[in-house]
Amino acid sequence: MVAVLLDRMHPPVSVRRAPGALAAFARKLFGQSPAPTGDPVFDSFFRIDSADPDHARSLVGPQLMHAHVTGGPPPWQIVGSELLTCTPTSGRIHDPNLVFAYAGPTVRVAELLGR
Repeated sequence: MVAVLLDRMHPPVSVRRAPGALAAFARKLFGQSPAPTGDPVFDSFFRIDSADPDHARSLVGPQLMHAHVTGGPPPWQIVGSELLTCTPTSGRIHDPNLVFAYAGPTVRVAELLGR
């Protein structure tokens, strides 16, 4: 997992690939609502989940949506002031030259928030 500390607190927000029907039902059952963006390409492939859909839409702007559609960032979530992504590593990174390879996509999401 990679965490980037943001400059302020946010309500919980996550962006992931669009779920199947069962996952969508469970999400609705537990109170998170999808926040459609109005971009038909993005909305057909991805879902933004948040207890505050308006705030979530303000964070996931056109540049970040484009990055997702073109295969850029991994799924991510914001918890408080932390932006989190999962990485395909199992354990510690032993080669310091690989740190940016793992952290870079998360940093890119942080740069694109609100744009």
